[in-house]
Amino acid sequence: GVDPVEAGLMQEGEVLIPVFVIFDGADSNVSTSLIGVDPKDVHIGMRVQAVWAKEPKGELSDLEGVEPT
Repeated sequence: GVDPVEAGLMQEGEVLIPVFVIFDGADSNVSTSLIGVDPKDVHIGMRVQAVWAKEPKGELSDLEGVEPT
């Protein structure tokens, strides 16, 4: 596994929030992490946007997570 703090994906002490997301126009969901949000502010149906890798490789792992819009 990758340490999300060392990889720059999370700050020290930040909480990892696993989510299932259905992107607009899609028929299926994607399992990823919700980043940049206080867990108290999370709710079902909240709008999010993709956070992509700085140097995408054309792989599913290019999706680093989602963040609130």
